[in-house]
Amino acid sequence: MQYYLSRIFYSKQEYDKSAAHITKALLKDKDFFNYYLLGEIYFKQKKNAEAMKAFKSAQKLDPTHGDVHYYIGAVYHRSGDRALGCEMYQKAKKLGASDMDGVIETECK
Repeated sequence: MQYYLSRIFYSKQEYDKSAAHITKALLKDKDFFNYYLLGEIYFKQKKNAEAMKAFKSAQKLDPTHGDVHYYIGAVYHRSGDRALGCEMYQKAKKLGASDMDGVIETECK
């Protein structure tokens, strides 16, 4: 229930409310999707350290999920570490994340 409430508030760009609900969900279920959504929320809020922590937790639960690698790369990139960002973008591409060619072309050349 908390996950779905969080998604609703996320879609309305009410990120603080969304974070509150997904944090409650994580108290009961520390699964990939809860951590991934929390990372997305923090990413939208430009809270890089918090986003990275959430995405790394999601990555540990599913290391084959391409999109989580994209977001980790985006946080590195936003934080000024282009090399690590581009490395993660390449990994995201290998894992099947969509539109990575455009990201790599724009951000890594």
